[in-house]
Amino acid sequence: MLKPMGNESQTSLPPPEDSNPYAPPKTLVREAVAARVDMELFAPAGKGKRFLNYLIDHVGVIVFGLGVGAVIGFLEGLGWNTGVDLLAEDNRLTDWVLSAVLMLIYYPFFETLFGRTPGKWITGTKVVKPDGSKPGFGTILGRTLSRLVPFEPFSFLGSGDSGWHDQWSGTVTVDLRNPQQHRLSPALRKIYR
Repeated sequence: MLKPMGNESQTSLPPPEDSNPYAPPKTLVREAVAARVDMELFAPAGKGKRFLNYLIDHVGVIVFGLGVGAVIGFLEGLGWNTGVDLLAEDNRLTDWVLSAVLMLIYYPFFETLFGRTPGKWITGTKVVKPDGSKPGFGTILGRTLSRLVPFEPFSFLGSGDSGWHDQWSGTVTVDLRNPQQHRLSPALRKIYR
């Protein structure tokens, strides 16, 4: 805002953000996310936790499939034609496609919304990008599609603690329960609980 003062014009700046009563409140979490996370504070999840994640989430996909099957069976009982007759045949290709569809729903749902699946909640691990930020839907979808590659679960048998689905999608699964986490600020601990 310009205020004429004699021959000179003086520019008056608006008050700082802190004094604006109408400004949205600032949170420590938003500032912590903007500052990024020092990934040195988090150790990658070890092979034991990754294997346990695999087992728990494999059971999770099966339970999810049973739930979908129960809903389809209920709808069939009500007289709806759901096209389940296709699944009644013993066909390996149909079984593989159904499993892939269930995985393409299960993993992106949990990892996009929460950064972790039920298996990762139990083991205290989380999926992040190498800079510590939360991966987007496209990254998580690529990560899930990588899991469909034959023999991908065996990619953990080599050196290192990451599998093909981590390497190809550019993600890291970190151990949130490692002893160095106490060095994080309280704001960052809220994000990575």
